[in-house]
Amino acid sequence: MGAKNLTATDTMRMRRMMSLTSVYWSVNAYNTSLLIV
Repeated sequence: MGAKNLTATDTMRMRRMMSLTSVYWSVNAYNTSLLIV
């Protein structure tokens, strides 16, 4: 993955994917803690 080929759109897309992934994992952890309790 060449950093020099990154455009603003690619950066926004990566940032959006990362935020979606973090939201997904936090919800996952929340549901898991509910199941454990």
